[in-house]
Amino acid sequence: MTIWSTFFYVFLFHAIFSLRKRFPDNVMRYFYRLMPVKHA
Repeated sequence: MTIWSTFFYVFLFHAIFSLRKRFPDNVMRYFYRLMPVKHA
């Protein structure tokens, strides 16, 4: 959408990709629940 949302999701994807190598899946589920799920 906007360039800020694009930058945010790229940064978020990079952070998740990096953290996924260090932390177990339950931590990833915790971060996933913190994210505002807006698919509309």
